[in-house]
Amino acid sequence: MKTRNRTGILSMATLASAVLMSSAADARELNYALGAPPGTPAHEALEFYADKVGELSGGDLTVKVFPLSLLSFAEMSSGIRDGIADMGLILTPYHAGEFPPINLLAESSMLLTLEDDLEAGKEGVAFGAALSEFMMFHCPECIDRFEQQNQVYLGHAAGTAYGLMCDEPVMSLEDVGGKRVRVGAGNFARWSEAVGATPVTMSANEMREAISQGIVDDSYFLEFGANYGSSTVCGHAKVEGLPVGIITNNGPIDPAGATKATHFIQACCQSQTPILYLNNTTGFMVGKEYEQAGIIKHGSKMIQAVTNATVPQITIYCGASFGAGNYGMCGRGFAPRFCFSWPNAKTAVMGAEQAAKTMTNVTEAAMKRKTGEVDHDKLAAMEKKIVDTFESQMDVFTTSARLLDDGVIDPRETRSVLSYVLSVCRDAERREPHKMQFGVARP
Repeated sequence: MKTRNRTGILSMATLASAVLMSSAADARELNYALGAPPGTPAHEALEFYADKVGELSGGDLTVKVFPLSLLSFAEMSSGIRDGIADMGLILTPYHAGEFPPINLLAESSMLLTLEDDLEAGKEGVAFGAALSEFMMFHCPECIDRFEQQNQVYLGHAAGTAYGLMCDEPVMSLEDVGGKRVRVGAGNFARWSEAVGATPVTMSANEMREAISQGIVDDSYFLEFGANYGSSTVCGHAKVEGLPVGIITNNGPIDPAGATKATHFIQACCQSQTPILYLNNTTGFMVGKEYEQAGIIKHGSKMIQAVTNATVPQITIYCGASFGAGNYGMCGRGFAPRFCFSWPNAKTAVMGAEQAAKTMTNVTEAAMKRKTGEVDHDKLAAMEKKIVDTFESQMDVFTTSARLLDDGVIDPRETRSVLSYVLSVCRDAERREPHKMQFGVARP
């Protein structure tokens, strides 16, 4: 197989469906959620799209893009279904159970790179356009899948060929064998296994990766319940020889994750193992599906376990720490022994965009009830003010100045800081004040 085919076989990794929430058809401004960070090609393309929508509609319809803030790729389908965002880019291979017929078509695009007479790098774009036409006019069962999720299909988008970035030279297909390949969906996992590699799933803000970067001894992390509530990560490790139980997040806390964390906290209390909370969550999952699954019950169990834990608890804000997620991850209000922040950490009731959108929706509904008319300029000004206020208040140096932590630390110094505070906690547990056996004479 040629080198082009080896790397190009991943060309449809970014093939995704653009969808619109069914009830958003009459809106004047649409919120477009993107799971990719600001400044990426996907973000730039959507900003161009938003400009064109405003231009072609004469300003009657506008689109506001929220890169990596309103919804992540993992939350995208359910978030649009439940109205958290009006539009979004869904990577359908990440939602195999919801879109099986669409994924069958999408995965067939990987066969394109076996053809030698195609222009390298453009196969995916051409297939994306052809797939959009086919689904709209010849695949009613595909469209029905989106309707079942309260979504309107707008078409497919695709990127150019993916390349394999390696830590050592890979010059042939045989060289891939035995390697661990980071994959985003099942089709790439199957491809990796077919060529003798081991597929590894790891999100862009993967906390396991952060733990392995020198925080714990030998980068060894014994994970607890890895396949249950996977967005909540629990496990055992050692820091300078001192045992510690670690709870962290790769996204919102769902019912399974809350249950797992509760069990893990209880196990740490039984074994007298200190607990380290690495905050990286936007909070507990919301929506009808999660309410029916008992998120309130299971979330309260987790918070109850945090409150009543009998071992030293240490908290580090590594990323977002929003809303009730701050409670479940032993925020400042739950009196951890020590509490630190990384410079990129943000602590708030919720994200700035989510707060602004919630208040905008409430105010718009109130305007309609009172006058029947909506002042969009006033809503836009209010939304901007809320975003600016939240972003200024959630900044790590603002929260640290108000004693919501014990200080901002360099992420590279996390290991040495943890070693010190764990030794302090261990020493404190060994010290017991001696009872006074006599009265104190006073003048």
